[in-house]
Amino acid sequence: MHRSHADRDPVPGVDHHPEPFDGRDLLRREDGGGRRVERIGDLAVNIAERTLFLASQPPIDIPFDFTGMSDKAKLMLKKSLDALVNMDIKMAWEVCAMDDEVDAINREMYEQVQEGIRRRPDQMNSLIHCLSTSRHLERIADHATNIAEDVIYMVAGEIVRHKAEDFRPEAARPAV
Repeated sequence: MHRSHADRDPVPGVDHHPEPFDGRDLLRREDGGGRRVERIGDLAVNIAERTLFLASQPPIDIPFDFTGMSDKAKLMLKKSLDALVNMDIKMAWEVCAMDDEVDAINREMYEQVQEGIRRRPDQMNSLIHCLSTSRHLERIADHATNIAEDVIYMVAGEIVRHKAEDFRPEAARPAV
């Protein structure tokens, strides 16, 4: 006999009760992680196209932190996928806690591009490509965070989207 969510015994401290399943199932669903991973691939292609353009242009004399930003986004993506495959809620919380760092780098790059356009309007096209690259990396980090949030929901039944206060590093907590 099939029981509905309402018929199930409540779990103390858990707001929602997701159906248990293997995390890899989410990657196969069109509306879930698979779609996010596909979008991350699209963003990577966009970054490559911007990079090709920038490589053909004179160098920009602004110290953009693309290495730091891309390293953080890659780490977030790796950890979010590992958390998904292993249903590791602690790792998922760590990913969520890292999102603000990437957002801060993106905001800093935006300010650098604004200043760069004021100082060097002749480099505006290249600077806008840099800004787009930064935005694409930030979106990759956002998708990684969304995957981590899905893991938290699947493991603990806790909906954490749009709860920025939960993503502080000290909030990276183990399963309930």
